[in-house]
Amino acid sequence: MAATPCCYLLSPLGVMIKIVRIYLAQKYTLFPAKIEINPSANFFMSWSQRLAYVFTSSLGATLLLYFLRAFKVITSFPGGIILVLAVFSIASGLIYGVLKTKRY
Repeated sequence: MAATPCCYLLSPLGVMIKIVRIYLAQKYTLFPAKIEINPSANFFMSWSQRLAYVFTSSLGATLLLYFLRAFKVITSFPGGIILVLAVFSIASGLIYGVLKTKRY
């Protein structure tokens, strides 16, 4: 197998590709491949990265629900939940902005 850079292996896409390769190797060979787990891999995310993830996912969920309700795909969805999601998105975005511009 060709050598791949370390950052590629730690990305979610790289992990998915490796899982698919292992699955296909187990399915189409007589002897299944062993799964290699690297215990020294660092998967720690900083607080600003976590908040960026929370902000984008809550904003996406808010916009999706808002547009689905506006196009009357979801008719029995209460507006209070959309309001709470919008406030959560704004608050997490403000906190993310403060943490991103904070000097250490």
